[in-house]
Parts: sequence; structure tokens; C-alpha cells
Amino acid sequence: MRILLLSGAPCENATSRAILSGLSAGYRGSGHSVTALGVHSRQAHRSRFPRWVGRNRSGRIFCLGRRSGGNLSYYADIRERILSLVRRSDFVHYHHFERSFSPPMAAVWRACREATIPFGATLHSFSSPDAQAAPVSFAALSRGLLEGFVSAASWASAPSRASVSIIESCMPSLAGRLHAVPDGFDPAERDAALAAATRRAARGPFVLCVAGLWRYKGVDILLESWKRVCRRGTSAVLTICGAGAERGRLTGLAKRLCVAHQVRFLGEIPRALLWTRLRDCLFTVVPSRHEVFGMAAVEAMACAKAVVATRSGGPQEILEHGITGLLVPPEDPAALSRAIIRLLESRDLRQAIGRRARRASSLYRWSSVARRYLDLLDL
Repeated sequence: MRILLLSGAPCENATSRAILSGLSAGYRGSGHSVTALGVHSRQAHRSRFPRWVGRNRSGRIFCLGRRSGGNLSYYADIRERILSLVRRSDFVHYHHFERSFSPPMAAVWRACREATIPFGATLHSFSSPDAQAAPVSFAALSRGLLEGFVSAASWASAPSRASVSIIESCMPSLAGRLHAVPDGFDPAERDAALAAATRRAARGPFVLCVAGLWRYKGVDILLESWKRVCRRGTSAVLTICGAGAERGRLTGLAKRLCVAHQVRFLGEIPRALLWTRLRDCLFTVVPSRHEVFGMAAVEAMACAKAVVATRSGGPQEILEHGITGLLVPPEDPAALSRAIIRLLESRDLRQAIGRRARRASSLYRWSSVARRYLDLLDL
């Protein structure tokens, strides 16, 4: 089967790239051919388009176009190109990263209807309060169009049961139509990155947080917790990987809390380097106020690392408290600091949880996730 894998997120979105790349490999491993595309780029000039942002059957994920101008001109620009791609496919899998209807979604819907090609839809960020930088519209028209798109799909999914519940509460007409299918990780990507990496001299112990710098990710709560941890006299450094609008506020908060000397903000780093950081850290922390899924937790588990996470949606479905991770209430710096201190003070506990977490991570390989999607099509 020829599968067209599309993402409505910008090609620069790291999560979108990881999903396109990993799921492409999973579909190909099941014997299907895949063309994967990011629908648009934020880059200002066509000559600067990323020629590839991952892998498809020929080794690349393409970027379809540059988003510029208003929604109508953007829709007109991509409509015919998407229709041409859809006509050469047997099935379309569209990944949506906004909380409202969008031009890429409109173009995919129309193209699949004109070409009579079935499609599936995965709603990744509907339940994230910061899914878009611009104010989110829940206008009746936008919500109605989004419901219509999902209703027309052969199947629709979200990455966790918590996300499914939120979507169904906002759009009751979709109750019973949504499936919870998790995101995943690519063991081949992990193994290649770690095989190519050379171990550097130890820089000292560090705890890792991989998170976008947005309020809902709870990095401010983590910094407040880290102050309590530092009072216990730890020599570990908190390393934060991720970019976002909150960078300035969070670096200022670290200074005000007098923990800046034990906090490193690395920004968004290449995937290969991220895997080495996961390998080398003591354990990882997912401090979110709300989390649609929790890919950072899964990737840490794949590196045999313990995870401290909040009961914030996806993570509590991924982790079993005390077995494959430690779970604490969201927005509770005291509880989060106690869990962090518990792992810092017990190497045996870190290692035991890490071993069990690695075994559990096999459920989230992209090959397994792709199979679950294909099962929805009875293939």
C-alpha cells in the first residue's frame, strides 16, 4: 500500500519530525511504501527550504511549501500540490498539531474527497493549552469543521486516553470514534546515535529535562523543586533541553531562586546529541502541568533511565509508579523535589527502575505503533 504521511506542523517542529521519521520507518517495516511531508516551513525564502527533515522510502521527508500571507492564500498555494500527492496514494495519514481547523487540514480533506482516497487523522495537540502561539479559537465554525474532518476519516486517534477524553468532552459528537494510539521511538535511531557517539570525560552528574519552554510544560515548577534539592547539598546539575517562548522568564527565575549555577539551558539540540544526553544522565524529569503524551519519558525509558513525571495525562498512562518511574501530582514542587531526591540518593533504585523501564519501552517502538494504526484499517 502507498501511504502518504502528512504533518500540519512546521517542518522545524522537532516532535513532528520525529513522528514522521519514526512512523515512516514503521510503515515501511510492515511492507508499505511511504511518502512523508511536512506541509509548510516557517523559513522566509523558498531557496532556504529544508530539502529534507527526516526519512521516507527514499531517505527523506520533504517540506511542501512556505507558509506566508493569510489562510486563504496559503490554502490556495498548497491545495493542488496536496491533491497531486493524494492521487498517487492509497491511504493518507494526517497529523494535526493545532486546536482548531487549519488550511492544511482543509486541503487534505478536499483532496481526499476529490480523489476518493481514505484517510486517518491523529490529533496531537488539541488538549495542550499552548498548542498554538496565537490565541486559540473555539468558534462554532472552526469546531464544526474540525468535527466534520474527523467524522469523515476512516479512523481518528489521539496519543493518550487522557487526550481522547478531553477531545470528546469538547466535541461530544466524536464520542466513541477516537482511538488512543501512542507515539513512539525509533530504536535504530537510538542505536545509531549511541554507536557513533564517543564518550567524553565526565562533566559531573546531571539530571535531564527534555521539554519545550512553554508554561504547560511546568519547567518553572521544576526550578522551584530544584531549589529544594540544592538545599540538600547535591552536586548534580539540572540540564534542560528545549526551546520556547518562556526561555527568558525561566532563566530569570533560576537566578532569582539562586540555582542558576546548577542549571544549564541547552536549547533545542540535535537528535543524535539528545540520545547521548539521555544515555549519560542520572535520570529524567517530566514536570508538565498537562501532557498530551510524553515522548520524552518514552525515550528516557528506551535508554534504561528512571523517569520522575507528573500525573498530568499521558505520563501516568506510560509509567507505573514505583516500577518504571515515579509519579507525583502536577504543580507540586514539594512532591516533585522529594521524588528527585529519592532517586539522587539511591543508585540501586535508579538502576532497578531503569531496567524495568527499558523492557516496558518495547511497547512504544514505532514498528508497534505503526501496526496499531494499520490494525485500524484491518490490514
